[in-house]
Amino acid sequence: MKEDMPKSISIKQASKEMGKSEQFVRIGLQTNRLPFGSAVLISTHWTYYISPIKFYSFLGKEIKQEQPKKRKKETTKKK
Repeated sequence: MKEDMPKSISIKQASKEMGKSEQFVRIGLQTNRLPFGSAVLISTHWTYYISPIKFYSFLGKEIKQEQPKKRKKETTKKK
């Protein structure tokens, strides 16, 4: 896995990219209906993990990565 890739995707980001509500994503993960992450109940609080690779693969998209900015080449005039 590349170092600049996020380790996980938030519920908010996933719902926005899917065009669904945050609750849809939460319930889908809790009931194992969405194959790109997991939901764990710790005491009375749910925690979520969404794998970027599995998520974007599920959507049929390429993984979004910030491209490094290209440096402008300095030109020198020949005499």
